[in-house]
Amino acid sequence: MPSYRASRLCLSLLALSTGAHALSVPFAPDKRAAAATAMTDAQMAAIKPYVFYESATYCRASTLVPNWNCGAWCDANPDFKPVAAGGDNSGTQPLRLVEGFVGYDPKTQEVVVSHQGTDLRSIEQLIEDFNLVFTNLDSTLFPGMSSDIKVYKGFQDAFKKRVSATDTLAAVQKAMSTFNTKKVVATGHSLGSAMALLESLYYHLNLPDANVRFFGTGLPRVGNQAFADFIDAAPLSASFLTNARDIFPRPAPERQENGDQHCSVGEVSLLHQNVSAHNGPYGGINIGNTGCNIPN
Repeated sequence: MPSYRASRLCLSLLALSTGAHALSVPFAPDKRAAAATAMTDAQMAAIKPYVFYESATYCRASTLVPNWNCGAWCDANPDFKPVAAGGDNSGTQPLRLVEGFVGYDPKTQEVVVSHQGTDLRSIEQLIEDFNLVFTNLDSTLFPGMSSDIKVYKGFQDAFKKRVSATDTLAAVQKAMSTFNTKKVVATGHSLGSAMALLESLYYHLNLPDANVRFFGTGLPRVGNQAFADFIDAAPLSASFLTNARDIFPRPAPERQENGDQHCSVGEVSLLHQNVSAHNGPYGGINIGNTGCNIPN
């Protein structure tokens, strides 16, 4: 098992006030004040398929659909059934996503929606990442939400601009019907992780019969305490993994993170954080386009 500190169990709920939900192998309870524990090989194995899905979003959409042949990242989940993808900015793809895709994993019997992280070449995305002004959830996308629940404007703007909610929902519904499943997981890295969290809430509200969950890596803080409390209380599983020296989850104040000394907040000061740690390793995998035949 890797000895790097990112392998510590800092995977947790948004508010870290209750136990983290399992992917396919139960994770140990993890509270804000709880000590981090080393992740087991079984827990690492449960996470890896989703890290590969996140990595595949950095590949050209045309290599994801109609054939799943993007390279090493696709080969890691060889049985995946792609349904739709987007992000080439060519106008020819069926989804307007921030580089992402929808499909079905026959091993876990769930629909997977995955989003790429921030494109450092995009000034607009960088501005969205650091627009840390709280705002109410859009009532059209998230009806019936309390006005006490706030999210960072940049992440909601990115979700609204870069994810066609109705188109993606239709693709998810198509996959659920085609493969006869009610399980849906939204996943992503960095900015894609923030959007995947908002998307999982969107599915929770718009797919009442679905079993929805979220898993992300490099997740920045998305909302206020009321938002985190709502996610904790909602019947959806929400968990994420932060690399110990990752600087990008840190800019938002009062991050709701485990304070154990082995986790990113408890251990690493701003002076000792590492930009490159944002891409991993997560379970030994560095997220990016290195495993793509044709990168985005």
